[in-house]
Amino acid sequence: MSDGATSCVSHIPVAALASVGVLGALTAAPAAAYRTLADVEGSAAPIVWQEPAGVAFLPHAGMSAAERALVEAELAAAIQVWGSLSCSAPMLRSSRRDAATVHIGFVDDWAARGLAPDAAGATDLALTTRPDGSVAITGAAVHLNTAFEWGAHPQEGLGGFRDLRALLVHELGHVLGLAHPCELEEPALSCTPDDEETTMHPIYRGPEQATLSTDDVAGVCALYPALGAALVDPVEEAHRCAGDEDCATGRWCVEGKCERDLRFGSDCERPSTCLGDRCLAGLGGGTCTYVCAADDECPAGTRCARVGGADERVCAPRSATCSASPGGSGTAPWGLLGLPLLLCLRRRRAPAALLAVGLLAGCGGEMPGLDAGPGDAGERVDAAEALDAGALDGAPRDAAGSDAGVDAGPERCDSPGATRLAPCGFCGMGSEECTATGHWELISACLGQGECRAGEVEREDLGLCGEQQRICLTTCEWTPWETTAPSDGECTPGDLRRHEASCAAGLAEEQRCDDRCRWETTSACSDPCGGTARTSPMEQEEVCIPGGPFVRGSERSLFATPIAEVHVSSFYIDRYPVTNDRYRACVDAGHCFRPTGTANVRSYDTPTRGRYPFQGAPHPWAARFCAWDGGRRLPTEAEWEKAARGPAPRAPHYLWDGDEFRCDLIPGGNCPGSPSLAANTAAFAIDALPGARSYYGTYLQLGGAFEWTADYFDRDYYADPASLVDPQGPPPPASGSLLYVLRGAPADRLPSVRLDLAYPLGVPSRERRTAGDVLDAPVGIRCARSVP
Repeated sequence: MSDGATSCVSHIPVAALASVGVLGALTAAPAAAYRTLADVEGSAAPIVWQEPAGVAFLPHAGMSAAERALVEAELAAAIQVWGSLSCSAPMLRSSRRDAATVHIGFVDDWAARGLAPDAAGATDLALTTRPDGSVAITGAAVHLNTAFEWGAHPQEGLGGFRDLRALLVHELGHVLGLAHPCELEEPALSCTPDDEETTMHPIYRGPEQATLSTDDVAGVCALYPALGAALVDPVEEAHRCAGDEDCATGRWCVEGKCERDLRFGSDCERPSTCLGDRCLAGLGGGTCTYVCAADDECPAGTRCARVGGADERVCAPRSATCSASPGGSGTAPWGLLGLPLLLCLRRRRAPAALLAVGLLAGCGGEMPGLDAGPGDAGERVDAAEALDAGALDGAPRDAAGSDAGVDAGPERCDSPGATRLAPCGFCGMGSEECTATGHWELISACLGQGECRAGEVEREDLGLCGEQQRICLTTCEWTPWETTAPSDGECTPGDLRRHEASCAAGLAEEQRCDDRCRWETTSACSDPCGGTARTSPMEQEEVCIPGGPFVRGSERSLFATPIAEVHVSSFYIDRYPVTNDRYRACVDAGHCFRPTGTANVRSYDTPTRGRYPFQGAPHPWAARFCAWDGGRRLPTEAEWEKAARGPAPRAPHYLWDGDEFRCDLIPGGNCPGSPSLAANTAAFAIDALPGARSYYGTYLQLGGAFEWTADYFDRDYYADPASLVDPQGPPPPASGSLLYVLRGAPADRLPSVRLDLAYPLGVPSRERRTAGDVLDAPVGIRCARSVP
């Protein structure tokens, strides 16, 4: 759920229907809890689409392919929410942009459209009066406010983000002709707590608004009733589905309805638990099946047969006994030598066609092959291959019953039709039949297999040159893991770093991790910037960032593509973010102003937080501080990113190598077991996280606060060829708000996401904010200066 309430407004163009303005406070509520556009207009007939409407997303020119794909996926999901009800005819469908009658897009000129700044979405409807006097919807446009940070459904614990799917579901309700059922400022339509459950509530409520309530279902089904369908109980409707993915764990989609695991291949203990009231007996229970008339009605790997003396036929493997409901056939064990059926595949949502039925039985006929699974071309594969992943090769067996490892081809036999039990796979047993060609052939699943092939050795890299291994015993079981080389290295081979411990103040040496996971020095101590870095006091230390290329951007971050190598000249940057004490000195000198925002002021005025990152200066104040602090400036966003990522070809998403967030280095607010972090408040002193230093030795470029840069924000700037050498940022926009780039992230947002799990916040992530918009936002300062 997003922070705060955000209103949704819906417009109907004046040219189309002059008497209707913003959907809301025009008429009294009807008897039904839902309201429609016809209720708002006072129309005697419904105002609806006459034909299904095509819906398309219109992306910004600068949006990446990943961003467009994500929005389109959320739009498709929102369309499905309204179109998956059996009581309603689906009236929305995804469409190409050039064929769409409903367009979805993000807009920047929100105020110019006469929309309130806190409105998250707006819908324009085009209406046409037909010859009979009724009014029909003929077009629509849905606008989303770019002032908000939009996220994918579902999102939890991400304050300040708006759920994209939830708002799209709401706006598409307007597109279909539904209005707000209540209004906040209209006494006759005042909202109650019960109203808040509806998707069409006038205030955006976050993720829960993406699920239709009883009233939402009743409204759309009344507007677009399915042919011959009556309104259904919305509780029952919640169990309707188009596929297994629409059902909760433990349920399948059977004939459009979510049912318990009762389809063919589901475990059963008695016939009444199966949809078809048929339960095939087996090991530790049985499996559900269907009544059939012919083999082609049954899943692959089974046949339609009478089993156990039953009068009817069911889908079953050979020699099975059917347990029927009262009045049907009886129950008896099945299989040769009293060995029962073993179901080798029981996992939920595995394709029924891959149900592997293995019989330790000698039977006549030929066992059908198993379907290779969804997405194949109907080909059939050997049953053993499907179950054993190619482990059966027909090789002779050694004394232990495992594969001898030499493929001598199928073993010959002299009695076609004869059966036997034989070792197979990983110390397993299966039923073999002598074929007409005189070879033994496996005709059942390989049962009772172990974990591995005898004698196999498996090794695993433990990192830092550590290794462990395990060996497969003759019983086809793994031994416990044994460490063969301890993880006593210092680094990962190929890593680079600048190391200062053995150098004089302000100098560093280049080091590279060798194949033994040890650091080796590759250059002498030096200051590549050619000047003198500030080294005291500690809070004011600078770091030299040598000139050269770095990798800018990431597919995992918003507005951070295309990825490219960017050359940046040498510069100095603060090792630490500006502290409360450091900023207070500027205030005491009469040059700076006290911070804004309650939380920021509280942190600033707390004596024990003097060495915590300062937060709460608008962009002009931040630049003013840097100028006062030694004639310096805010870093460009390219300088900030190079300081955090290091030189090319390094391209870490965080401050360390690897793309996984490490809670042991930055105990972020969303880390399991992490301490509770106050929102929008610096969580750590500036030198509290030494493990999260950057390649160049800067601190808290993640885990401190968002930090101002000198650059204006332009989502398309990375595509500008002029941004590849010492980029100074784009020019200010000709119109609209001046947005500046923020980099970094505070600890309470880590690990976190932008639009979905594919967009975690990290060093390449770009945020934006207007110059004066800080209030209680966690926005801090880090200064830089050019080399002499």
